[in-house]
Amino acid sequence: MNEIFNNTLVAIVYDLIHVLTLAALVTSLVVGILLIVRPSLIIQWNSRFQKSYSLRQQTRALEESHSLDHYVYRYHRLLGAIITLLSGYIFYYFSMIFHVEMFRIILSGYVSSIPGLLADWMRILMLFISTLTLIIGMAILLRPSSLKSFELWANRWISTRQAARPLNRQYQNLDQLLLNHPRALGIFIVILSIYATLGLFLIYN
Repeated sequence: MNEIFNNTLVAIVYDLIHVLTLAALVTSLVVGILLIVRPSLIIQWNSRFQKSYSLRQQTRALEESHSLDHYVYRYHRLLGAIITLLSGYIFYYFSMIFHVEMFRIILSGYVSSIPGLLADWMRILMLFISTLTLIIGMAILLRPSSLKSFELWANRWISTRQAARPLNRQYQNLDQLLLNHPRALGIFIVILSIYATLGLFLIYN
């Protein structure tokens, strides 16, 4: 039953990808023909849709500094107890309950080429992470001041504006090519669209 469902789902996704790709190719073909026949129309549409959007308003909340140290030190026993219990349970589960062979069997039903050591590595990773969080949880529970050096290392300012700066730049190369050689660009788009459509048709059949 699961195999039939998976095959049906794969077929639906496969057909959907082909339909979307074909729609994109037909759209590009129409745009290329309009560039050859009536380039002024495409240039006019391009000037209308050519708008600049700033990411500063959307990333403003990420740039604000929010300090949680006060709440951590105020409720350190409750927070430390929760972290200790959760990490302790995760460590117990992956050391005593987790079955590596069963996990391999489950994954092999979905991904046939999965490495055999993935389950072992995942178990080791979860044991390491749970051990580390268990130590941190006990430190928060018993002596939160011992994490001062870790706080100084972890409290770093990362600017999202610097990372997103390339997205705010305007690139006018394609616009200049459209304005200077609209018909040549249209011929190139038409040839490329026809070639890609024929290739898609052959692959689909």
